[in-house]
This record gives sequence, structure tokens and C-alpha cells, in this order.
Amino acid sequence: MSIMKKRIVLVNQSSGFLVVDDLNAYCTKYDCVSILCAGIKEGVRSINPKVQIDKICKYNKASTLRRLLTWSLGTIQVLFKLLFKYRNFEVVYYTNPPMACFSALLLRNKFRIVEYDIYPNALEAIGISDRHIIYRIWKSIKKKLYAKADAIYTLSEGMKEILLEYGEAEKIKVVPLWSASDDFKPICKEQNPFVKEHHLENKFVVMYSGNIGYTHSVECLIEVAKNMQTDNDVKFLMIGEGKKKTDLVAQAEELNLRNITFLPLQDFNVLPYSLASADLGIITLDENVSRVSVPSKTFNLMAVGVPLLAISNNDTEMFRLISKYQNGRCISKSNVDDIVAYIRELKSDKMLKQKYCNNSLLASKDFTFKNSELYL
Repeated sequence: MSIMKKRIVLVNQSSGFLVVDDLNAYCTKYDCVSILCAGIKEGVRSINPKVQIDKICKYNKASTLRRLLTWSLGTIQVLFKLLFKYRNFEVVYYTNPPMACFSALLLRNKFRIVEYDIYPNALEAIGISDRHIIYRIWKSIKKKLYAKADAIYTLSEGMKEILLEYGEAEKIKVVPLWSASDDFKPICKEQNPFVKEHHLENKFVVMYSGNIGYTHSVECLIEVAKNMQTDNDVKFLMIGEGKKKTDLVAQAEELNLRNITFLPLQDFNVLPYSLASADLGIITLDENVSRVSVPSKTFNLMAVGVPLLAISNNDTEMFRLISKYQNGRCISKSNVDDIVAYIRELKSDKMLKQKYCNNSLLASKDFTFKNSELYL
């Protein structure tokens, strides 16, 4: 008598290094592992050759309309592929496309959901309130999904608290994110080629590295840089791209700020060096998002042993993380003077800076790719 093979398929329209680690973990327990996605961006860890990649349409975030169109098309493709090609597979739905998991109510597959973004709650960011008919229908569907699902996974305790309105606590499990690469580690400035290339020797580097978009509250850094023009040994680096960048560059030029440099998004193989050049790593998110989310860049910064400055309020997941590990501060974007004071304190107090560096490194041990095994 033949033994039934264990089969699983992941659904994630936009897949990066985190999903690669998830797939590799599933390969240790399942005979057949597939993923429905537009493509996979591999990091340092390569995807197991056992994984079968089945393409769906690419997620396009250029506008709200294009997001909706590509989400909708992706959801339809997922439904038909699961129905005709993966009927005997377990399914793991990620929240991209956010409606893809609706398929589970029409199919007999066992399934789990990984909540990277919380819908319908996230709809409030585009003006759809909890009284809107779309929001209420989505909420009703989600409660049915949670009742039927084998498990729900999310990224933080704050996100879990929100998800309790949809299902039982016993079914909702927290799996924290992790660093993108094992190559993220401290590098002394004397041996860091990024430091030499950008003339950062003898500078206290305050770095923001990531998206410079509408959901990222980075404008206050211009004001901070303006207030620190007399601190000749402080250098602000803003690395990345996004819709706010042009305006920020224009503001810096208008104010003739010589202590701030804008750089393009760095190649993945440069990131370990660029992040390690920082003396202080900036993390910022929109207020609505930061209450429950920790940006993935946080774990990369901790892995290189950098003190943190989270530009957020105290009722946020970042505040909980920094309070737990004692590796930085959380300061509201409106408190520019406090941000300036913190930078100056960290620059002058070597013992405090070293404490935060050490604590970031210790914290990073809790956020490695081994966390992907918690999905098994």
C-alpha cells in the first residue's frame, strides 16, 4: 500500500527572502512543496531545488487602481489553480493578495493564514471605515475563515491582539520576522569599504535606509539635520527611493544642508556594509501601521549591532521591542528637540552607545531564519 505524500502550496504574490526561508523549512517536513507567486527575490539563502514555482500575475503598487487590479487578477488565478492543480495540497495563504484566502471557503483544502498585513483593518488607511459595507462584509468573511483555518500566524503580539476580534487566541500564533542574511554582522569602520567610499571616517552616522514613501514619517529628519548643522562630526544618510524623496532633497537643498546625503537604494550585497556604517539606525512608519508592526529593516540593523531610534509613539510595537531589549529609544516625530538631544547624548556617551550596540546584537539572536521553523 502506497503512503500518501505530504503536499503543501504557499500563496504569496510578492515573495522575498522571508518566504524563501519558509519554503526551505517546509521542505524538511513535506514531500512536495510549491508556491503560487509572481516571482521570488532570493537573498543569501537559496531556495531548495525541491520547490516548484507556479507563476501568477505580478503585484503592481504604482497606484491604488493597479493594486486592486493585480490583487483581483491574482486572486482569480489562485482560486483556479488551487481548484484544478492543488486539490490535495495543504494551503498557506499570505496576505498578498489579501483576498486570496477567500478561496478557502470554496475549497476543501486544509489551510493556514499568515497575516503580514491585517485586513480589513488596513482599509482605513485609504478612507474605508469600519462602517463601510466592504469593511463589514470582509470582516464577516474573515471570521468564517478563522473558524475554518487550522492555524493563523502573525508577526507580533500587538497584531495578535487585533486579530482576536476574528478568532480564538489558541489558534493565533506569533512568528517574529528575522534578518535577511547571515552576512549582517558588525564591521569596524576602518575595515568597511562603504565608509571609505562615502568619506564617513570620523563621522557619527545617523542613517535611514529603506522606502521613502508616504507611509514613512521621515520629514522630521530634515528638521533634525537643520538643528544640528553646527555638529560637524554628525552625518545624516538617507538611503532609498520613494515618492517623498524628491521633496526631501528639495527641502535639504533649499536649507543648504551640508550634513545630509541622499543615496539610491543599495544592492543587496552592499547592505551589510552600508548598515554597519551607521552609528544610529532610524526606523519610522505611519502612525496607524507602527502600532502593530515592526519593519523588517529593524532586524537587519540589530544584526549589525546598531543602536535604534524609532520615530514613533509609545503605544507601538517598536516601543515594546526597544523597551524589552534596551537597545535604543522611541521618540515622536513632533519632538525634534528630543531627537537632537538623543543623537548628541549617544555621540558623547560611549558607554551608552556600546550598551545599545551590545543589546542590539543580543536581541538579534531571537530573530534568525530559524524562526521559519515555527510554521511547521
